[in-house]
Amino acid sequence: MMDIPYWSMIPAVTEQPKDREQLSVVGRTCAGVGSALIQVGTVLCVAFLGNGSEVKGFRCFSLLVALIFVLTEAILFFSIKEKKSEKKMETTSIKDMFSALFHNDQAMLTVITIVLINSALYITSNLILYFFKYDLGTELWKNNYTLFTTIGGATQILGMMVLYPVLRNKLSNTSIFKTSL
Repeated sequence: MMDIPYWSMIPAVTEQPKDREQLSVVGRTCAGVGSALIQVGTVLCVAFLGNGSEVKGFRCFSLLVALIFVLTEAILFFSIKEKKSEKKMETTSIKDMFSALFHNDQAMLTVITIVLINSALYITSNLILYFFKYDLGTELWKNNYTLFTTIGGATQILGMMVLYPVLRNKLSNTSIFKTSL
């Protein structure tokens, strides 16, 4: 629910297509960094905050992440300024959006792909903790999990911050998408 208004703010902040693209990359990169920090820090923080109790540790860590989320969203809410455009922007109804989506096979394919990729990503990223704890289950599971998520997060961040801009100068987004798949 938050992603739609959040990402739709970009055109209200700048009118330049290149600036919009750069803001999107920066936003996704920061989202990736935030996600990586949470994944890497979870087991360390749970152990620290729980004093031996995983239930207490997860509860405290969840509350801490939620608090940080609310604070950062409040900062964004109070500090973002919309550039007033002289052009009147038309709004589209939800019915019209879905109609346009269902009548555009390329958009539909893109949406289905994004839903499937995100589903796989979120399922595996949430289950990976249990894999390391219960399937690999050695005394070093926390260290192995932290190392695994650190490498994964660093790879994702480098891909977004370094590799994507380099590829974007040479290839279209469609070519990058196909190559990535």
